Amino acid sequence: MSIPNRPFGVELEFNSAPHPQVVAWMIEQLGFKAADSDEPMNNYRDFTYWYVGDDSSISGPGVHIEVSSPILRGAKGLAEVRKVCRVLQQLGCKTNSSCGLHVHVAQGRLSPRVTYSLIKRYGTFEDEIDSDVICD
Repeated sequence: MSIPNRPFGVELEFNSAPHPQVVAWMIEQLGFKAADSDEPMNNYRDFTYWYVGDDSSISGPGVHIEVSSPILRGAKGLAEVRKVCRVLQQLGCKTNSSCGLHVHVAQGRLSPRVTYSLIKRYGTFEDEIDSDVICD
């Protein structure tokens, strides 16, 4: 199955994380642009940066962060998300039921049939999607 080149973005929430500056620096070591919460978000309106910020909606131990991706596309974008997630795991970032994963997909020309299929898949795999399990 080929992966469409539709634009998307992700927001990843964690507790037990290092300071956002450390996370942003590690993402930069992967060769990606990154900014932390000490830098104003409006400096990065071109949406090519991974943005790492504090998140007060998260509970649990340690520092609470949200990592937001730039606009990504297709298989290359998924590979970038995978690399960032591996770094977050190496840094000891954890999740609990107060953390979330948000995926934004550009609507573009989603047909009613594709929209229905997405909703149906979410309904089928809701428990897995909403679980606290981190997959490799």
